[in-house]
Amino acid sequence: METAIDYYEIGKVRTITASYAKILFHTSIGTGTERFVCPECGEYVAFVRGNNVKPHFKHAKQNETTKDCERRVNSQSSYTSIHEKLGLPMYLRTYSENQYELCIGFYKLGYTLLHNIEKEHAKINIRQFEMVHGIKRENNYLIDQSNFLPESTTLLKVDFIATKYTIQCSNLKYESQLKEQWGGFVEGILSDGALFTYNEYGGRKIRVNDEITTGTEYLYLCKNEHLLLGNESISHFFCGTIIIFNGAKLEELNIYKINFTPQNDQQFWRLIKLCRVRFKVSLVSKSASIVPIWPPTVLNDNHIGCLRNYNNFFLLKDSKNDTVVSSYFGATSTRLSSKVIYENTQLLEIHVPSSGLALAIHENYTMLQKNSGNIKSYRNSIRVHDHNNKDLDVQKNRILPVEKTIRIFSESRCSILHSHGGIFTQYKLNDSTPLVINNLAQNDEIIEISGGRHHKLLRFNKTSDSNKTLVDERIIHNMLTRLNGPYVSPPYWIKKLTIQLQPNSKLRGLLKYYLMLNRIPVEGLRVLKVMSNQMKDGIDDEFIS
Repeated sequence: METAIDYYEIGKVRTITASYAKILFHTSIGTGTERFVCPECGEYVAFVRGNNVKPHFKHAKQNETTKDCERRVNSQSSYTSIHEKLGLPMYLRTYSENQYELCIGFYKLGYTLLHNIEKEHAKINIRQFEMVHGIKRENNYLIDQSNFLPESTTLLKVDFIATKYTIQCSNLKYESQLKEQWGGFVEGILSDGALFTYNEYGGRKIRVNDEITTGTEYLYLCKNEHLLLGNESISHFFCGTIIIFNGAKLEELNIYKINFTPQNDQQFWRLIKLCRVRFKVSLVSKSASIVPIWPPTVLNDNHIGCLRNYNNFFLLKDSKNDTVVSSYFGATSTRLSSKVIYENTQLLEIHVPSSGLALAIHENYTMLQKNSGNIKSYRNSIRVHDHNNKDLDVQKNRILPVEKTIRIFSESRCSILHSHGGIFTQYKLNDSTPLVINNLAQNDEIIEISGGRHHKLLRFNKTSDSNKTLVDERIIHNMLTRLNGPYVSPPYWIKKLTIQLQPNSKLRGLLKYYLMLNRIPVEGLRVLKVMSNQMKDGIDDEFIS
C-alpha cells in the first residue's frame, strides 16, 4: 500500500506515504509496534523498506481480503462516488424513554429520481453480508415518498445486528444510480459493539478509522460489558437499552454514555490500543476541525449546507500546518491547496458543485452540500410621496402623477438613480431631508442603490398596462401546462410572484398548485423569470434564482 495512518505521537495521528516513511525510517517496521494502520480496514500494518523493493505498507496476513483492501487503498478509480467508498451511515435513535432503535441513514435522491423509482414499485433490500448461525436476515422498504424524504436524509430502522449490511434495489434499472447515491453497503456493529456520536436523540455511528477525542461524550452500543468494568479511565452512564436480533436470538443490549478520560500517558496509550483493537478508531487528544467562515452555512452533524453561487471559505484547525485535505467529487480525489494564516490554522477556499463534495482529513469525512437560497442583507426603508403628500407604493408601475413631482424619504444613506429619456441622473440622500424630483415623464424609472445592489422603486406609465399582463398570463399558463419536468422545489420568488398576480387568474391557481406540491418544472422557472422581468412590478433580482 502507498499510504497508512501513522500514530506518530501519543494522541496524534497523520496519513503518511511510504516514500515519506522511507525518509524517516532506515529499517522496516513490523505490525507488532502497532504504529501503522490500514486506511481501509483499520488493521495494523507493517512498513517494508529494502534495497531491492519499493517501500510500501502491507498487512501481516496476506489473503484475498487483504489484497483487495490494498488495491482499494492504492486506487480510488474503483469507486464511482464517495458514497460507494464509504457506504451509508448508521444511527442510534431514541423512540421512547430509555429505548433505542438502530437505523440506516439514506441520503436524499431528489424529487425526480424518487418519483421515477416510485412508479416502478421498487424496493430497497437491507441484508446481512454473511450468515449467522445459518440465518441471513433482511429488511425491505418500498422506495416511495411515504418512506423516503426527497430532499433530506431518511432514517430507516433495521431490526438485526450485522458486522456488515448490503444494500440492493429490487429493480436493476436503477441499481447503478442508487449505488452512486447510496453505495452498496453499510458498516455494521463489531463483536464488542460500536461507538456513536452523542446527543439527546441518539447519534451517528463512528466509522472505521474515524477520530474520536478524549473528554468527549459518546454513545456505546455495548456487546462487551467487561470493557467498562474496572476501567477507571472510561467513565460511563447507563442511558437505555435496544431490543434487536443478534444472530438467531432476540437480545436486549445496553446503551451507555461514555467518556475517555486518561489521567496519564500510560492510561492514554492503553485507551488508544483499546479503541483501535475493539472499535478500529483512532483516539486522539484533539481532532482536526473544519470551521466555515463565509458565506453562512447550515451545520448538521458531519454535513455542511453551503449557499449556491458562492465559493466557500473554511478554516482548518490542526496541531500541525502540513495537514492534507482531500476532496472527493464522483470518482475523483483531489488534494486541496491551502494558505497558512497563523499557527495551526489554514485557510481553504472551496467551490462546491451542485451535486456536493466530500472532504477527507485523516480519514474523517465531511459532506458539503449545496443548498438553495441566498444571503439576505439589510434592506433600506424608502417612502415616496406625490405632490399631495400621498404615499406611493414602491416597486410598482405607476400612472404618471399629474404634477409630475415626487418626494423620496430614506431611513439610511443611499443613492437614487432617475432614468429620464435614456439619461441617468444620480442623487445622494445623506440625511432625513427628502429628495424632490419634479421633471418626471412617461417611462421614467426611479432606482435605489443601497448596499451595493440596485432596487427598482417606480416606473411611470401613461396608462395602466393590466390588459397586457392578462394576455401574458394566459400565454404563460398554457405554456406551463404543457411542461412535464424535470422538477425542482419552487424558489422563494415564485410565492412572491403568485401573490402579485390577479386573484382569479388561471396562472395564479397553477402556481399555487406547484407550491402545494413543492415542485415545479425547471423549464417553467425560466419562463416565469422572463415574465417577472417583463412585468417589472417589484420582484427583486435577489429573489430570482
